Amino acid sequence: MKKEIKFSKQAESYKDIISFIIALILSQLIWKVMFYDDFDNCRWDSKYLNITHIIDNYCFFIANIAEKYLKYFNIEYVQNGNMFYFDNNTSLGIVWGCTGIKQTIVFIISILLSRGSIIYKIPYIISGSILVFCINIFRILM
Repeated sequence: MKKEIKFSKQAESYKDIISFIIALILSQLIWKVMFYDDFDNCRWDSKYLNITHIIDNYCFFIANIAEKYLKYFNIEYVQNGNMFYFDNNTSLGIVWGCTGIKQTIVFIISILLSRGSIIYKIPYIISGSILVFCINIFRILM
């Protein structure tokens, strides 16, 4: 027989907030267990497999989207792969940290660890991932 834990009325109002914080902490721990922290800009290793080529392709994908926005706003630049060079002697390199992959993975894990049916979480995962992607592109261009 399962014993249910009773909370006071005041503590009951914080239960969802506490469960979200626990889910967020667990998602960060899952990230730490799965990936190395000493990333450089060229190699992206999971502790279990090398996913550098996937991340490189995603960096070029992000760079191509950034290129379209730079063309749209008539900004002068020279592109070399995922590097952009501008007239005022500045440059922009799109590397793994610019992709927003970690933020998206932590977001998805946080949603999956929260209470509720997976069916109701799917629209939040999809819309939230798209929103994280769009905010990340905006952040790169600013």
